[in-house]
Amino acid sequence: MGNKKPTLTLPSNEEYEIKNGEFSFKIDNNLIIKSAGSGIVKNIGFLENGLKFIEIRHSGGIVTRYENLKIVGVGLNYNVKNIHILGTCESSQTFIFKVYLNGEIIKNLEVIEGEIIWQN
Repeated sequence: MGNKKPTLTLPSNEEYEIKNGEFSFKIDNNLIIKSAGSGIVKNIGFLENGLKFIEIRHSGGIVTRYENLKIVGVGLNYNVKNIHILGTCESSQTFIFKVYLNGEIIKNLEVIEGEIIWQN
């Protein structure tokens, strides 16, 4: 059970680019960010640019990270599901989303109709 990969979906339906495992969403309007899947909020903090980040621990040692949030609507140790609103990102920012396994960013993910597909 420990290494089962969680079911994850993209936290936004906006257009994105992916480079080296980092999803960059350029947004035109303020954006509501949702959790990519069920998990526990394990870290919330500030980035150098003054905006916030959230990290969520999922099953199988997976951690998702959400960066450049203006408003955070969850607290530490919150249990979230994939429909849970985490916060908002302003239109002038680029929303960043990353998926980690054992502290390393996962670079070989595929996205099909918004669902993140695990590659070998």
